[in-house]
Amino acid sequence: MINNTPKFVYDHDTLQFPDASFPAFFSVSELHQDTNTCSPTLSIELDDYSLFSSPYPLALHSSLSNSDFLFFIRYISENTFKPCWFLVQINHAEITLLNLDSKHIGDYHVIFISRHPDDSHLCGDTARWWPLWHKYKNDENNVLLCGARMLFSPKRKPDLSKCILWTDSVHLTDSSYYLHGPCNFDSHSDVITGKQYIVLTHWYFLLTICHSFSIVSPILSTLTAVKGSTNKRKRRP
Repeated sequence: MINNTPKFVYDHDTLQFPDASFPAFFSVSELHQDTNTCSPTLSIELDDYSLFSSPYPLALHSSLSNSDFLFFIRYISENTFKPCWFLVQINHAEITLLNLDSKHIGDYHVIFISRHPDDSHLCGDTARWWPLWHKYKNDENNVLLCGARMLFSPKRKPDLSKCILWTDSVHLTDSSYYLHGPCNFDSHSDVITGKQYIVLTHWYFLLTICHSFSIVSPILSTLTAVKGSTNKRKRRP
């Protein structure tokens, strides 16, 4: 078992706490060189810099009714010092329970959603994204101890006495967190089991924004060539 917040799986050495052997700063190009990937070309050419501006609380609140409450945020997980992008979903039940004034303050309780382990080799837009559940228990001092990740489909609710979601309260109207959203799950008819994939358009926005903020960008199937041809999107039931 491990203490405190579950760690998001990201093995790149530059996201660990630095020591004497590490340089003080890292460029995006250096990160891509280290991981044998290439820095993708911007997918969206926009003159409207409001793309990178977080919405006002009331404007954000009004836009939620037409979305699945999904957001890409910039977040620094435990034992790392460099922010990464994360996919989260608003948890309205906890917002009510915690009495958060989201409409006027922009503070939301969110669930972290992670790539399915079996899809680790797939691009972001072709992978399944499931809620991040962990085993947990309380120690003798009633301190929460989080353990291994547990896989539960988005439609299944596990035993809450044994498993817990990775959650946090973040200011979605704060530019320190906000990257893009709200957005939707993929509703295409070729998806047999829905609400596991993210619409490709939103990945394009994330790619552009990450490049602007020097965050390691997602890899998309439409920009990855295999054997001289562009990948076709593959779905799993």
